[in-house]
Amino acid sequence: MLRHKLQAGRGGSSALAQTVSGLLWWSSSSPSSATRFPTGHRIKLLAESEKHVELREHNKRLHKALEEVSKELVRHGDGPPRPEPNADHLCPVSRELMREPVTASDGHVYERASIERWIKEKTKGNKKVPVRSPKTGEPLESIKLIPAHMVRSQIIEWLEKYGIKDEPED
Repeated sequence: MLRHKLQAGRGGSSALAQTVSGLLWWSSSSPSSATRFPTGHRIKLLAESEKHVELREHNKRLHKALEEVSKELVRHGDGPPRPEPNADHLCPVSRELMREPVTASDGHVYERASIERWIKEKTKGNKKVPVRSPKTGEPLESIKLIPAHMVRSQIIEWLEKYGIKDEPED
C-alpha cells in the first residue's frame, strides 16, 4: 500500500489526494522536495514505503537487463540463433572460438594469444621454468607453437556454413 503523507496548502478532496498520490509515485522527485501542481496545491512528499523503493530498484534492474537484451538483438539481427561451435574449435584456456589455432607440444590445440599468455604467466619471462600443459597438467617439452591449419580450415568452413562473419573478439 502506498504510504505517502501529503500536506496540502489548500484543502482538498480524497479524489484529489489519490490523484496526487499516483502522480507522486511516478515522480522522480526526492522525498524532501516540494512539487507544485496547476491547481495551486502545494504538496510535500514526506515518506515513501520500503516496498516501493524495492520495486523501483527492481524495475531499474529489469530496465537495464532489457536494454542489454535489446542491444544483443540489434547486434545479432533477427535471424535464427547462432549454432554452437564444435567443442574442438573452442580454446581450452579461453573457451572462445579460436581465430588463430596452434598446436602445443602436448598435442592439443589452443588459441595462439591464450596459450602465449598462459606460457608468459607461468614462466614470468624465465625460459628455464618448466611450463605445464593447461589441458593435461603435464610438463610441455617445448614452448614452440605450430599453426593448426586443418583446425583453422574447419573453423572457417563452419563460419561460412552458418553465414557467420569472422569478427575478431573484443
